[in-house]
Amino acid sequence: EGTWSRYETDIAVARVETDENIKKRKKRLKKRLSNEKLTRYEKTRLQQKEYLLNRASLKSFEYKNGYIILNLIRPDKTVKLFFKKGI
Repeated sequence: EGTWSRYETDIAVARVETDENIKKRKKRLKKRLSNEKLTRYEKTRLQQKEYLLNRASLKSFEYKNGYIILNLIRPDKTVKLFFKKGI
């Protein structure tokens, strides 16, 4: 569940922050972050998870040579997923 925005003939952006699973995860992370008993390391890890969740809820796709390409950028690597319409 989410929304698509088309910017040009070859670029589209998908926003899935309205998805129920994303909303529940964000709410759960905010609740855990509000706990005053967390160590600074635990708090940092939770903030990193929240950051990655925010980044994951926005995806950009490009269309090139008949393929829809999704670039997943992670802290340690970049992954390109190629999708082609089946016949």
